[in-house]
Amino acid sequence: RVEIVDPYIRAFHQCRNLMEVMEVVLRHVDYSKASPQVHLVTAADEWNPGKQAEYLQRIKEAVEPQDIDFTWEFKEGIHARHLKVDDKWDILLDRGLDIWQKFDSNDAFSLEARMPEMRRVRQFEVTYLRVE
Repeated sequence: RVEIVDPYIRAFHQCRNLMEVMEVVLRHVDYSKASPQVHLVTAADEWNPGKQAEYLQRIKEAVEPQDIDFTWEFKEGIHARHLKVDDKWDILLDRGLDIWQKFDSNDAFSLEARMPEMRRVRQFEVTYLRVE
């Protein structure tokens, strides 16, 4: 189970970053165990809530055939950004999922568009805490 808390999963590029996290989850699925659950806690987009809901629904529909249960909820007043993994790890992300620098995602010859690990990142800090 992965819980993602990030109040800024609203715009297209932020939802794309979330989709890349879903790809990481998919690469590490152990199908001999229970199906993975990914739950997002974010704030509602006050300017375009319909588009935000559409992006999240599209992510859900993309991962459902792979047996990943993706859910989300909107919660006001959250600020801290982190990931909780299997109630064993709390990964604190000072920038949330918005760590990558902009790139041309429409350029078919761009390595950044084809391979997320080739993308440049902004300066950020990560703290890993093992929950006992």
